[in-house]
Amino acid sequence: MRLNSAVRLSVVLVGLACAGRPGPTTAALPQTTVGSPDAFGTGFVLARPYQVRVVLTSPAYLTLVRVWSGTEAEVVFPTAGARGPAHLGPGSWSLPVPAARSTQVRATPSRDAGPVVGYGRGYALNGYRLGCLGAAQRPCLVAVRAGEVRPPPAPFLPPRVGPHVLVLIASEQPIDPREATARLGVHPDVGSATAIEVAQAIPGMLAADQHGGWGAWIVQVH
Repeated sequence: MRLNSAVRLSVVLVGLACAGRPGPTTAALPQTTVGSPDAFGTGFVLARPYQVRVVLTSPAYLTLVRVWSGTEAEVVFPTAGARGPAHLGPGSWSLPVPAARSTQVRATPSRDAGPVVGYGRGYALNGYRLGCLGAAQRPCLVAVRAGEVRPPPAPFLPPRVGPHVLVLIASEQPIDPREATARLGVHPDVGSATAIEVAQAIPGMLAADQHGGWGAWIVQVH
């Protein structure tokens, strides 16, 4: 999603996180930090396009944001449809990351596209027939083509893939995903900023005015 467009969110929290005991794979990944993340844990220990695993040492509310570029970001956890804030206790937590829709779209057919599916009333005026079947300045029939009466069938688009950045925010107070989405939507034009640069600004934008501590981890995903 572009930062100035609406973000569609819908998954129940219970299905998004499952606790587990820290194991041999809980070594922290190379990651950038913002705020005071050490107060909450070690952050990412696994970061894949479809799943992340994080380790907390203190209870925290978690918010996960995916940044595609300097102008595109979306909240992926928790979602607007969640039953409550994502408050998780100490331990190792696995968070599924929903697939992102491809940005490719199929062009909508023009009014002259497609086969004739019927006829509608028209009018010929001053020699211009305006698609009329027939001539003269009088009511006439106009061919109606498929492109006029229905949009093209929704194409099957594969999930969006490619390098992106994940921002995990841990906070003492919850961050409403709908409010976070709205804040991302009014983010100022960042020009040529990279995804990492935008990611570093997001935690402060979403959590700095919250009462209580917060910290964030930022990792690149390929």
